[in-house]
Amino acid sequence: MKLHDRERLLAGVSQIATLAAARILKWYKKGDVGERQKADHSPVTEADLAAHQTIVHELARLTPGVPILSEESADDPASQALPATAPVYWCVDPLDGTRDFLSATDEFTVNIALVENAVPTLGVIQAPVTGAVWAGAVGIGTTKNGKVVHARKLDVSRLHVLVSRFHRQGEVEELGARFPTSTVTPVGSSLKYALIAEGTADMAWRRGETKLWDTAAANALLTAAGGAMRTFDGSALAYDGRGLVHPGFVALGDATADWSLFIRDAGSPRR
Repeated sequence: MKLHDRERLLAGVSQIATLAAARILKWYKKGDVGERQKADHSPVTEADLAAHQTIVHELARLTPGVPILSEESADDPASQALPATAPVYWCVDPLDGTRDFLSATDEFTVNIALVENAVPTLGVIQAPVTGAVWAGAVGIGTTKNGKVVHARKLDVSRLHVLVSRFHRQGEVEELGARFPTSTVTPVGSSLKYALIAEGTADMAWRRGETKLWDTAAANALLTAAGGAMRTFDGSALAYDGRGLVHPGFVALGDATADWSLFIRDAGSPRR
């Protein structure tokens, strides 16, 4: 897809994410949000489904015929299935951080990404409570609320590392042992990667598995801001549609850093 097309899509997708956020907020801090467990034992609410319906409908209008992979597709038979070989598709998490939503931490997001030839090239992350919108595209750059942002250069002596609030597997202890001068902060949802892209933090460390829709938008806008995501064996995260699960990974704001400090000698992801 040409750069001018991505620029047009960034504006449209940012608007769609904001529409979805408005639907989420109608359910936020309500007594009954229709919470139930999905097959993988993760929670889903009426807010997740409302955001999903809005995003799928609006993306179909914005880019007719482009397949949409949403976390909540299984709950909506009318949603398009993703062909494993689709060269271009949308990858969506309508409400990333449902546990944060239920716990009222304010740290949940709307994630929308465009994947081209198995690589996320455009991503939007919207934080419904604050209204902040991070939008990035490879070859164009990343913005927060319309202003250009950049990830910062890495200083290993004063790392600020973000970890999951609800999905930790010993990361805090491991980071403390490996980087004793680091500051480690728990943050919910893909908000972690938006903060790295804007230069507020340096790195996110995730031992547990994630799904494509958890990382696609973050991967695109972080790359556009000068960072990258890699698995602990040094590989790029795969988005070829043949599998929905990623292994553990590291997200760095400075893609030029010495990755061997963080990945190849870090051991296998813990189970």
